[in-house]
Amino acid sequence: MNQSNIKQTENRENSECPVMLRDMGIKLFGLMVLPLLCSTMITVKDAEAQQNGTVFIDMEGNITENHGPFNVEDSIALVAIYYGANGDFWHNNSGWLTDNVSGWHGIVEVTEVAQQDWRVTAIELIDNNLTGFLVPEISFLQHLERLDVSNNRLKGNLPDEIGYLPYLQELVVSNNEELEGEIPPSFFMLENLKRFWFDGTGILVNPDQQEINAWLAGIEDLRTSLYNPVFPFETGESHQNVTLFFDGSAVLIEESEIQNGEFESLQWLVDGQPVSEENPAELLFAQGTTSGALVVTYEGRETDTMHFQVNVHAAKRNLELANPIAGISLIGEDYLFIPMDDGLMQVMDSGFQDRFDVSVGGELRSVSSISRDTVMYLSSTDRHVYSFSNFGIPLWSLPLGGDLQASPTVDEFRDRIYIGLSNRNIFAIDRTGGNVLWRGSVDESPVVHAGVMISEDLLLMVTGTGVLYVYDLDESGDSENKAPLVHHSTGWTINSAPAVAEDGGIILTSAEGQIYRFNLDLSTNEFSVAWDRNLGAVLENSPVIGYDGTIYIGDSEGSLHVLNGDDGSELQRTDLGSPVLTTASINDYGVVYVGTEDGKLYA
Repeated sequence: MNQSNIKQTENRENSECPVMLRDMGIKLFGLMVLPLLCSTMITVKDAEAQQNGTVFIDMEGNITENHGPFNVEDSIALVAIYYGANGDFWHNNSGWLTDNVSGWHGIVEVTEVAQQDWRVTAIELIDNNLTGFLVPEISFLQHLERLDVSNNRLKGNLPDEIGYLPYLQELVVSNNEELEGEIPPSFFMLENLKRFWFDGTGILVNPDQQEINAWLAGIEDLRTSLYNPVFPFETGESHQNVTLFFDGSAVLIEESEIQNGEFESLQWLVDGQPVSEENPAELLFAQGTTSGALVVTYEGRETDTMHFQVNVHAAKRNLELANPIAGISLIGEDYLFIPMDDGLMQVMDSGFQDRFDVSVGGELRSVSSISRDTVMYLSSTDRHVYSFSNFGIPLWSLPLGGDLQASPTVDEFRDRIYIGLSNRNIFAIDRTGGNVLWRGSVDESPVVHAGVMISEDLLLMVTGTGVLYVYDLDESGDSENKAPLVHHSTGWTINSAPAVAEDGGIILTSAEGQIYRFNLDLSTNEFSVAWDRNLGAVLENSPVIGYDGTIYIGDSEGSLHVLNGDDGSELQRTDLGSPVLTTASINDYGVVYVGTEDGKLYA
């Protein structure tokens, strides 16, 4: 397609909003008219152009050069999906709007359905920070067979137009909590759909939608969100009793009048195992997401199976010997590291079940550091740093001559760890053999906080008196007294280590209850404050940043704060009933773990 086949035919008001293709296109005698939501209307005049290339539309509605031979309708649909789900802010949007469609991240399968007519058949944009909405233009992808947008932050209703995708076999929208509404009536036309997952969403199954319920009963692989409670922190346990009721047509949380006739028998299953034949039934579910099913036999009818899931979002375990000063560490769902008294480190799984423990001389007074290969690095009050394998086998220990209150910082790129001491020294240590590689020193006060890597080449260390030191790790120099690249005094007392956002922003807290975001300008080697906020209580632990930039931090009065990383505004505050002196942890699935002074661990 060339530019002469495309023209702008109408301007609309509100030219500043993003271009999104809404309203289905109308194609008459080779003329396709596509109304735009914001500023322009695009007319594709040549019907043959649908096989000649790919249309790219920028934020101003301009159409760029083609990168064929992809179907135009597919290209327009993908551009609409990109803008509708705020593609500029995806974790990975490589290739989108620039290269050939087959190179766009998440376009995992394309098929030549006719000569020189390539169509998109599979899209996977899992855990990619999709926000906004799924747009109606998705129906242009007439050969789409698989769509997976799970573990994102999409909102609104599923578009009715998805029901007009004749080849769709798999639709997965799980764990988009703000998706809502009922399943569109058009979905019963998806005759080829074999997998439909919408667990972890607010999408509802309406018992009165008989056609949809009959269609759902025929889905081979179904995951729904019929029950999705969020248990309060103060009552959460590692297991929860949940009462479910069958009313003759659907699984309900509350008991109600039985509808739709009698049934002979029923059987409840949890994780595939039969657990009860009662109605209602009190069932036990573990912390996390558990699949359940109800097998119903009606009088004179075949057996029906209904699938559901129960999500238990909070759990706790009392650890009477837990160390309230040192924080917890977490790797995936397999390893949770809990410091205890008397130099003991207890390692658990995410369900708080013991795996193994390790022991050091002295006491643990800081968060343990864990590398990606699950090697542990522990600082102890006996002035040694220790290394253990992921099976708890000792690898090495190193005396450093000063009190160790800070956690080691792991640099996997250089295979090193960095640690600060009470005698104002900073050491770089070979993490494989435990040998000292270089030493630096600070002037103002002991180093009691863990350093952070603010880039592949830069290490940030912070003293208790609020002085920031940045070291260039690739710069050669005196191995006995390495000089910092940047030296900046904030003037505040700082009780915890900083955290670094994905864009390089540095989050710091002060003892007075203030939380700040700093930016470092590497062209001038100067720090500036982007925003600050007073949380009204002493902050003794480090902030933690989620995958979406959200900040989590606990305070001395027992509150867990959730802040917007862009401007510091408070999104949520939860009272845990006891001071939060330790740093929280977040696993790969977004579960936040935090300990309190009274020895309780919350998730």
